[in-house]
Amino acid sequence: MSAPVSTPLYRQLLAAQFDTLPPKVRALHERSGLRRYHGKVEVERGGGWASRLCGWATRLPRAGKGALRVEIDADEGGERWARVIAGKAMRSRLWARDEPNSWGWCGSLSGLRSRTCPASVAP
Repeated sequence: MSAPVSTPLYRQLLAAQFDTLPPKVRALHERSGLRRYHGKVEVERGGGWASRLCGWATRLPRAGKGALRVEIDADEGGERWARVIAGKAMRSRLWARDEPNSWGWCGSLSGLRSRTCPASVAP
């Protein structure tokens, strides 16, 4: 089990804007340690060739309805997510980056790593 987090990742990144999130979304991102959720999901996919290629390359689930299991493990190093749809796991990892004059997040999804760290928030 993960060690408790002093300041959750999304609170670090969003600062005061974190408090403007809907209460259920805020609660999801405020907890530390290992959490498990389950429910139902409907997956929609694009029909174009680029969409199908990107979905295949990132191992995104096929279109359809079914059961969903989500595990989120948050610690000082970031968050690890596992979403299980139709028996297939889609894993991702998010962590904060600290560079001069910039805060943001980096992540990986199904083995592909984002080096561009697309979300940046000025300190």
